[in-house]
Amino acid sequence: MDERPSIRNLLGTTIKDLRLKKKLSQQQLADLAGLDRTFVNGIERGVHNPTAVTLVRLAIALEILPSDLFKRFTKAVLDRISNE
Repeated sequence: MDERPSIRNLLGTTIKDLRLKKKLSQQQLADLAGLDRTFVNGIERGVHNPTAVTLVRLAIALEILPSDLFKRFTKAVLDRISNE
């Protein structure tokens, strides 16, 4: 069984870490991004697979570039894709 975290989990962890760094609650981030708090929670837990539009909205709310959401785990994603 593959023990590596999924791409959704890696992305969710990144969003959560950035949110906490900004000292935002899930509700505050959801409000800033125009999303439901439970949806943000699902993204952070790797349950929901956000669209590109949602990722851009989250990036704007976090005051970062959308590409910054991927910088932290690019190698892990590339390794994951190459083995799928």
